[in-house]
Amino acid sequence: MLVTNRRASDRIETALRHAEAARDDVRHLLATGATGTGAPYEEAGRARDRLAAALGELREAVGTASGEWWRRALPEERVALAEREGHRDLAQLIRRLTPPVMAA
Repeated sequence: MLVTNRRASDRIETALRHAEAARDDVRHLLATGATGTGAPYEEAGRARDRLAAALGELREAVGTASGEWWRRALPEERVALAEREGHRDLAQLIRRLTPPVMAA
């Protein structure tokens, strides 16, 4: 017997929305320069974690939907764009959060 998960494609749309919302938070922090020490640093850390989790959720949703026998067409271009831009923004935020290392 074959059991399909017709909601797998819906998970992709939800994951795309979560990733976009998390990216908006990160871009706002990057634009305002709010990645210093104290509370802004903690806020940036939470934004980093939300974006990383959203990108992981998106990849998992795509993997699940890709394995479905009967499925709608996957929004591959939107997913690729969201992942590429999300990882770029995540890298920029991490560079700002990581203190420079002094050479020995």
